[in-house]
Amino acid sequence: MRWFALFILMIGLLAGGASASNEATAAMQADDQSAHSLFAKANALYKQNKYEEALALYEQLLAQGTVDPVLYYNTGNAYAQLHRPGPAVLMYERALHLDPRDADAQENLAEIAPAINSPRVFILLRPLYQVKEAFTLNELTLALDLVYLLFVTAMLWVFLARRAAWHRVWKRAARISAVLLFFVACFFGVKLYETLAVKEAVVMQETSARSGPSTSFSDILKLPAGTKVRLVEQSEEGWARIRLRTGQSGYLPASAFEII
Repeated sequence: MRWFALFILMIGLLAGGASASNEATAAMQADDQSAHSLFAKANALYKQNKYEEALALYEQLLAQGTVDPVLYYNTGNAYAQLHRPGPAVLMYERALHLDPRDADAQENLAEIAPAINSPRVFILLRPLYQVKEAFTLNELTLALDLVYLLFVTAMLWVFLARRAAWHRVWKRAARISAVLLFFVACFFGVKLYETLAVKEAVVMQETSARSGPSTSFSDILKLPAGTKVRLVEQSEEGWARIRLRTGQSGYLPASAFEII
């Protein structure tokens, strides 16, 4: 009798777990449908030139934790139409962080971002810089895994191939994959460093960087809204030392920028 009761209890627990799982799945689907409905409504308002109303809905989706390059792009467009370059640049940068080959986001960002944001790259290194910027860290990780697998496979067949012709083919494949592995590993290393060690932010409104971490220090740099800066260090007092792409540095209050 005890075994029968235990069996009934287990069936009840499994049924309850399945029910809870179904309820959770249904809730997630309802949330997705609600988010899609809200996004569609915001897009419709944008097409009607109701940018403030559309922006309010886009920001509502962002506040809910939605992470999507199209949402960031559309939000950037709404900010741009409202002549708010700081938040617009921030949204375009976030969109490109997730989808670096989005031509529309690249074009819009180039139009609205201040000239000071243009990268200072030596002309001979620009092709390498463009390749690095065209891929996400996840994509480079996958590429590194695939090229490494190709290299190991080629090296294995170099030792296993009995015929001279196949030995030459696999030896050539090993050399080519070794070169590819070197370049992909370099791109991956730089991207990993930028992701883990480099923090970049966007200045929300026109402001001035100071020579020290307080308002008692003098203004040394005037920064237009949308200026992209690198955070060198942040203090507990609410100030951050920043560096521009030109190499100039100064201090900004934390309220003046948003991290990308």
